[in-house]
Amino acid sequence: MLALLETMLASGRVPHAVLFSGQQGCGLYTLAVLFAGEVLSVGLPEHAAQVARQNAQKGIHPDLCVVQAEGASISVDQVRAVTSELYTLPNQGSYKVVLICDAQKMTAQAQNALLKALEEPPSHGVFILTADSPQGLLTTVRSRVMDFAIVPPPVDDCVAFFAGDSLPADQLRFISELFEGNIGRTMQYFGVTRQNLAAARFEQTSLRRVKSAKKPAAKTKSPAKKSEDGPRERLQMAMKLLAAVGAQQPAAVAGLIYRCKNRDELRLLLDDVVRLLPFAAKVRYQGAAVPPSLGELSGMGRIAPDRVMTCVQASCRYIERNANLALVQAQLAAALAQCYSGGSK
Repeated sequence: MLALLETMLASGRVPHAVLFSGQQGCGLYTLAVLFAGEVLSVGLPEHAAQVARQNAQKGIHPDLCVVQAEGASISVDQVRAVTSELYTLPNQGSYKVVLICDAQKMTAQAQNALLKALEEPPSHGVFILTADSPQGLLTTVRSRVMDFAIVPPPVDDCVAFFAGDSLPADQLRFISELFEGNIGRTMQYFGVTRQNLAAARFEQTSLRRVKSAKKPAAKTKSPAKKSEDGPRERLQMAMKLLAAVGAQQPAAVAGLIYRCKNRDELRLLLDDVVRLLPFAAKVRYQGAAVPPSLGELSGMGRIAPDRVMTCVQASCRYIERNANLALVQAQLAAALAQCYSGGSK
């Protein structure tokens, strides 16, 4: 994929619209910014090209417009504003770039406004979109962009990414496996900020290096305060929930479930429970080792993963039907209490 992008850039055949799609945490934004920097550096002398790349990563390039959701969606006014700007000539170089983050959040009106620009783009205009899935975009929009699917790196690469960051080795591998190599989500779990990881490597970042392209680079933020529904806290709550099931502690099971204040929080908790079930099955049926620093997870060997999955699936169906939250929680707590299955086989 990177080789194809490089070939297009080297030959001067820059596509007018590109979509990078994949799960959050896979470096979609990072790759989009890196590609934008390369586009903006086309035709410039080497020093000017390097400055263009760096300014794109810093978010200060005059020919790069970044669109993000304001609230839950990207409005038609936001899209119209940047598309009209795109028709003015570049301040530097040969191109102007519009980067739309989480493009699946565009309203239908916003996507139709984008479609008009995609159908008749200016010769110097390039659109770069990121989305969790192409299916979140209108078919007419999808048909006018080059879609590149981004997948997480192998687990070993994810572990290697954090080398030198003083993270517990056993937990790091365990969490990396849970998130299937997703570096961004692993970062969130350990509370590692983008500044911590990007600063020392910033100058080495390049579109031509797959590892670097996966590292968050440009859009730095101050560390946010942790909340009860953060990735780390939610996954730990799922761990405690399954451990409580294995320890035959129905009151603890109910208490953890009732901590969810709305259907969305409950659904996210259940997503993490599902994420943990393959590991629970390995502990129960294969005698897999539990990380020493997460010894409480040994109780997972005393649950029946298939029964837990059945309970979760039933609760998710109720959530999708907008069933009463308290009733869903009560049903789930009672059902999970029946998922204890004794020692490992």
